[in-house]
Amino acid sequence: KINISIQLNDHGETGKIINYPKTSQLPKKLSGWVVISTVFSEWSLSNLDSIQAKVFLDVQGYLRNTSELERKIFLKDINMYSEKIFCLKGTIEEVQLLPENIIQEYKKKLLIMTKGSQGLEYYYMGKRYEVEVNKIVKSIDTIGAGDTFFGYFICNVYNGSNINDSIYLAMKSTEIFLEHKSIELSKHK
Repeated sequence: KINISIQLNDHGETGKIINYPKTSQLPKKLSGWVVISTVFSEWSLSNLDSIQAKVFLDVQGYLRNTSELERKIFLKDINMYSEKIFCLKGTIEEVQLLPENIIQEYKKKLLIMTKGSQGLEYYYMGKRYEVEVNKIVKSIDTIGAGDTFFGYFICNVYNGSNINDSIYLAMKSTEIFLEHKSIELSKHK
């Protein structure tokens, strides 16, 4: 369990941790497809080599500094786990904190870098793709948009869509998420 207080302001979001999560080992019997998306490093990656799964990792929680939500720290030991991770996803700022050799390695695998209202850039099998946002949705905040995108992306890939189509479908789903969020927030004003 973790309690976080998030404040929205004109510059985005800031927050503080009320109580920190305990870091746990990943369950040893994981198989199939595994999504790891943390607030902090609630899940240790130290036993990742014993897991027989296709791992999709959102790097956000492993780069956060526990004293300030908006500051990031360097993910030092990702080199040890790179063989087990199929896909890395993060904001462009988060990915830039990764070791250059990891960035280059995942450009040959699957690396997704989100850029907010500017869309995203991704690399798959050594090819670079850039995708613009189809429609910018005015929303009070974008909390949950990255998780929505990643969840829909993985679900679409799992259900047989190719990577490119999965990216576009996930972006459309995120647009719908933000539209609904905007409508709900306007009802409570």
